[in-house]
Amino acid sequence: MKPTLLFYGNCQAAALCGIFAADPVIAENYRVLHIPNFDDRIPSAERVGPKAIAAATIFFDQHDRVPFPQQDLLSPDCLRITFPAVDLNLLWPLDCTNVFLDAPTAEFPWGHFPYGDRVVVDSVKRGAS
Repeated sequence: MKPTLLFYGNCQAAALCGIFAADPVIAENYRVLHIPNFDDRIPSAERVGPKAIAAATIFFDQHDRVPFPQQDLLSPDCLRITFPAVDLNLLWPLDCTNVFLDAPTAEFPWGHFPYGDRVVVDSVKRGAS
């Protein structure tokens, strides 16, 4: 099996994965995979298993509120590169950190409600159900 270049993050990480996979030299020498940091319901998306994670030579980790949940599967020799998410909150002016986000589970690896809305969070803090 080829060594793996593994991308973890949102649609920006998926785009970088696509760019890397389109390079003929990289594609010939590496398996290029993406693990979304959100609940990916795209049926055609390739599921990345433990063997592929363990085979990662380079792990591109998009900075996220919730760290990659399977870090323990990465090899100690795996090079880790962290990069930021480019956020444009102008289109989502009420976005905020959801202080009520519960802990990740197997069913919801990023918690039930990873995105916050300032109005909803303020309302819940004031006692709304």
